[in-house]
Amino acid sequence: MKKSTPGLCALWILLLGVAWGPLPAFAAAGIGDTTLFAAAVISETTYILTGDCGSIYLSKDRGASWKAVDAQTSHALADVAFGEQTQGWIVGQAGVILHSSDGGQTWSRQV
Repeated sequence: MKKSTPGLCALWILLLGVAWGPLPAFAAAGIGDTTLFAAAVISETTYILTGDCGSIYLSKDRGASWKAVDAQTSHALADVAFGEQTQGWIVGQAGVILHSSDGGQTWSRQV
């Protein structure tokens, strides 16, 4: 599933479109205090979250651990989508548009 899922809170995420569940790894990654706005499943094992203050978090192990990714902005990031596993787009406040060509590991500001 390569679909965005907007409207998530910091403690829950829809994983693979199957079931809701808590992610204890959020606290370990410092995500617990972040307001999240969107999530996408990039592959069977890779997930991405976006949120306030330019927050982007990437997991390559089905959400067991998360790492912060540099967003090149401090604006809220409202939605994320991947057309294929390597090509992703994020849109945010103030007309921010970010693009990734490496599966979400790095992002470049388009606008």
